[in-house]
Order: sequence, then structure tokens, then C-alpha cells
Amino acid sequence: DKRLDYKLNTLLEINSANENSKSGLDPNQAVEEYLQIQEECSNLNLCGVMSIGSHSQDKESIIKSFETTFKIYEILQKHGAKI
Repeated sequence: DKRLDYKLNTLLEINSANENSKSGLDPNQAVEEYLQIQEECSNLNLCGVMSIGSHSQDKESIIKSFETTFKIYEILQKHGAKI
């Protein structure tokens, strides 16, 4: 079956705002989850990270959200991620 050979391009969604109202992975678990998906889900091609950042007027909390995601991105690169 051709469908079994298909790889679905996906993003790793990170709740970098750490807000219960937002979806995505806890930043502290994102690297572990990425590695588990890479190992166990051969039909998923993780091709990037997506940040669910803070929706706020506070510029510092917005910056912190995106810095958190970028740090995870850098760690994933060290683990051989091609994202």
C-alpha cells in the first residue's frame, strides 16, 4: 500500500507561553517528545517547531516565549534534527 510509504510533514508545537489555555508541548518535555516521535513514528517527518507564545501586551513575556522556542530548536539541532 502506497500510503504506508508516505511521510507526513509535521511541526513540533511548543506551548512556550506555559499557559494552560494554550495547546502544545510543555517546553521542558519538547526535546524528549521530539526524540520519541523520531524513534517511534517513522511516517512522521518533523520538519520544524511552532511556538504558541504569550498573547500579551507585555513585550518581555512575548520575547521570552520565542527565546524558549529558539533554545529548544538549538538543542534539537545538536541532536541531529534537520529542521
